[in-house]
Amino acid sequence: MSVAMWFAPKVNSGPGIVLWLIVTICCLPRAALCFSNGRFNDPKFLNNRTTIVELFEWAWPDVAQECVDFLGPFGYGAVQVSPPNENAVLLYKTPGGVDVRSWYERYEPVSYKITSPSGELEEFADMVRKCNESQVRVFVDVVLNHMTSSIGEGIGYGGTAFNSDNFAYDGVPYRASDFHSRADCGTASGLVEDYTNVVQVRNCKFRDRADLNHRLESVRSRIVDYLKRLLSVGVSGFRIDGADYMWPEDLEVIYDRLKATDDAGTETASESVSETPPQTPEEAAAMTEGGTAADTQPSADQGTTVTKDEETATQA
Repeated sequence: MSVAMWFAPKVNSGPGIVLWLIVTICCLPRAALCFSNGRFNDPKFLNNRTTIVELFEWAWPDVAQECVDFLGPFGYGAVQVSPPNENAVLLYKTPGGVDVRSWYERYEPVSYKITSPSGELEEFADMVRKCNESQVRVFVDVVLNHMTSSIGEGIGYGGTAFNSDNFAYDGVPYRASDFHSRADCGTASGLVEDYTNVVQVRNCKFRDRADLNHRLESVRSRIVDYLKRLLSVGVSGFRIDGADYMWPEDLEVIYDRLKATDDAGTETASESVSETPPQTPEEAAAMTEGGTAADTQPSADQGTTVTKDEETATQA
């Protein structure tokens, strides 16, 4: 069981952002996220609804149908969906020698285009509309900390070329100057080597993934544009993957730039502590979880940690 903090929207109550604490029960298709007691535990759902369901890796038309047929009628408050942006196509061999793809490729971004194994932009927008019409809010898992791991040249799910060796992600676009350097990191490998060192955790490559420098305007503006596009179709908020590997003050800048919107009766963005996916099938079998979104130090083994109780609500 993992404990996570969400940075969540108010709904129909003027500009602003609310925090609440949730507990992840499991990751099955109808797994529920339940709220704990605390100062930031009011998600402003419609009609006193109280539960978020994570439909992990579901296709957008299937999520839409679930909202209409089950989640809406049975009083669920929101659905959390997998990252909608373009990801790398990663293959690994099963013990039987068969090449297969895994869910963790969704956490290796290539671009912020809305195209993924779950569907295209039109299907995504239709899903959000149908869920909102069913009084079910939509929270999106977004990967903002990094791009792909060091896998060289490749083509993303939507056909976008990239080259991790040169830190070239033309679909955004990002260049080498948009990422943390080894000098920023402070280790010879450029990787996180000491999980008690907060600078390494936030400036180095976690599991070899290209680590974005969120102090840069070029990075902040592109992330904000991506999140605003999601909000524009009626999304209610976000689970921020890898939030514990990003500087809180950089996240605050991003949150502050998300303009309030009344689309589908919702407003601005949300934040969650990450449950960072494993890098290999072996890690997938023994999945570990992320740390905190607040200014604390993640544990060396990436075990469950809880954010410190501090008020970080901001105004949109």
